[in-house]
Amino acid sequence: MIKAVLILGGIATFAAFLITVLLGIGTADRDGRIPMPGEKALALESGKYGIYYEEAVDTGENETFEPPDGIQIRVRGIGGAPDPELDLGGLGSQIGTDNRTAEEIGTLRVSEDGRYGMVVGPPPRAGVRPTITVGESSADSFLRGLKRGGIALLLTGVAVAVVMAVRKVRPPEAPPPPSPPPPAPQSDSVERLAELQRQGAITPAEFERLRSQL
Repeated sequence: MIKAVLILGGIATFAAFLITVLLGIGTADRDGRIPMPGEKALALESGKYGIYYEEAVDTGENETFEPPDGIQIRVRGIGGAPDPELDLGGLGSQIGTDNRTAEEIGTLRVSEDGRYGMVVGPPPRAGVRPTITVGESSADSFLRGLKRGGIALLLTGVAVAVVMAVRKVRPPEAPPPPSPPPPAPQSDSVERLAELQRQGAITPAEFERLRSQL
């Protein structure tokens, strides 16, 4: 029982982490999508965001997917909001689904809640509906996966503790009753009757009657 709980808990832990991290494209565009070229006003809270380059391609069919060099992005505060810190200093994790693939190309740090205007230049190379998205950074997605995996692992530990406690409380099962001895062979019974007759304990007539009942 405990082994089965541990196996299921391990599967749940791995699945929680894998789904959160590898299928994180659901949060890669959580805060905005800007086609290239284009511009958009984004309502952002203070914090760190991931900047992703996305195309409408299947990850499985395009294993060498890489964002082009020379992507131009500018972000400015609107209505007195301070300009955020944009860092396009490298590539991050690649994520995707059956019809979209995105890769993190930088981060955006926002110091206070407000509205921010993002302007995106034309794509440096031809692509399939190239888009810049703003959402959860890959590092935050990874940490969220670890957190969910840790919760699943904790629940597994609780389940194991409950099973062990129930085993300790449960009274031991009584041993099964002993099996009755096998019946004596007929020849042994006849010999005992003959001995009783020789000793005079039974008459010949009683001997015949008892032997017929065997």
